[in-house]
Amino acid sequence: MSINNALIIEKSKIFTLLVDPQHQGLTWLKNQYDGGGTLVLIQQEDPQFKKLVEMAVENGRTVIVDQVGDKIGINLHSLMKREINKYGSNRMISFCRKQYKFDKNFRLFVISSNDVPLFDVNITNHISLINFGVNLESL
Repeated sequence: MSINNALIIEKSKIFTLLVDPQHQGLTWLKNQYDGGGTLVLIQQEDPQFKKLVEMAVENGRTVIVDQVGDKIGINLHSLMKREINKYGSNRMISFCRKQYKFDKNFRLFVISSNDVPLFDVNITNHISLINFGVNLESL
């Protein structure tokens, strides 16, 4: 993994979408964020997806949504836009049309293993897009 990619991931204040056909980024993320059992690795199709993400947002966990392909579920759109509102002393974020208490330690990484994915511009405008591909088509 390149140092540039690691710096972008570590310093970014917005959520990250990784194009990772060889799973190098996924391996690095697991090694980097798995300390203390706070890492949640999940797929969009998981029946517990919504509940696990809700708990992670409120408890400041790191979530990796793996194998999204070209389609990012509509339920992730509002979360990836990171629209945080303040209600009293609480910071709230929208997810699945509900507001949840936002813990400042919450991190979200979405990973696609497609070499050349085509994502909706409404998502790519709000996230850091990092390409981990190491072949000519990915570059």
